[in-house]
Amino acid sequence: MFRKYITDLALSPTSIGEVALYAKELKREEKLRRLSAFLLIPAIVLQVLVLAYPPESNNTASRYDLVYGGTQNLENTLRAYNRNTAFFNDKLSALGITHEEIRALNPATIAYRDLDGAYLASDRPFAATNDTKALPYHTASQETPRTLYLNPAQAALPYKQQTHDALTGTSHALGNFAILTDSGSVLLSSLPDLRYLATETDLIRSVTVHNDTQNAADATAQPSDRLTYTLTVENPTEDTIATTITHDVADIQEYADAVDAKDGQFNPENGLITWPNLELPAGETVQKRFSARLKPHLPATAQGQSNPHSFDCLMRSSFGESLFTPVACPLTKTVETASRELPNVQNNTVIALSALLFATILFYYVRSLQYKEEIRLIRRDANEGALL
Repeated sequence: MFRKYITDLALSPTSIGEVALYAKELKREEKLRRLSAFLLIPAIVLQVLVLAYPPESNNTASRYDLVYGGTQNLENTLRAYNRNTAFFNDKLSALGITHEEIRALNPATIAYRDLDGAYLASDRPFAATNDTKALPYHTASQETPRTLYLNPAQAALPYKQQTHDALTGTSHALGNFAILTDSGSVLLSSLPDLRYLATETDLIRSVTVHNDTQNAADATAQPSDRLTYTLTVENPTEDTIATTITHDVADIQEYADAVDAKDGQFNPENGLITWPNLELPAGETVQKRFSARLKPHLPATAQGQSNPHSFDCLMRSSFGESLFTPVACPLTKTVETASRELPNVQNNTVIALSALLFATILFYYVRSLQYKEEIRLIRRDANEGALL
């Protein structure tokens, strides 16, 4: 465009008016590009500061962690194993992982696609499905066996754009496995030799919820709503089964102020409701209920780092199956949820793209200054008659 105006001016002096209009356009472009450059500079500075001092989550630990707060690195993993922190040694031994195999672990990053067909071992079922397995294990200090839950990994870690720092290795008993450093949970490529308690697996469990405040079954829970959950246990066998019904309400407690266990025993410290010593005759069904009252002001706490189901605007109730009740979270949580679906871009890529964008804006800004100065000189010469 610049060359066209100069050529036309040499052939037709009356086109000086078009050159004047072009000069005004150049001034406007110069102001716009200068503003773009000034706005981009603090954005780049902020980006560099964020990369140099990344934000730390205030929700880094979960009751679902095999080691509360995670292990962070190989040294801490070995320390937790040697000290049997939270029965970490007992859990890994039940899975068939040895001390030598832990020492041989190497740092790696686990992506969502790596979770296909894998299982995640945790102290509680993340999302109970037909594929969730229970592995009883014994500890040195307790006669009653504890339970390790093996969850389908893609259900336990559901966000496709999220990556997880891990220590990866190979076990003679399991094949490839990994320990997630933010939770201590063990990622298994194959299942170990499971030893089930037959009386427990024979029972059929299900859960339903009713919003008493809205008088609806499938409603988004609002602040101060009262929800009633019904747990159903059916004995399809021909024998009477003695059982203890235990239900985990830790995820519900994140948004609920109070939990009414009815005739059950509620422990607010571990988030478990228990109905002990139940005799379930052949072909019979028993139902147990509990209620929860939502907080009047729902928290905007960031989503869990080690447990992505924590503060995810869903109240999860896992009992034979997983029941998810949506919660009307604050707007900031909606933004957080949407941001998790964005592509995961490496820091080096962000810096490179920012530098390229700044260089491009700077180039066009300098070029507009050059054109502006050249137009000024040409208009001066035209007015003095030097070009005519």
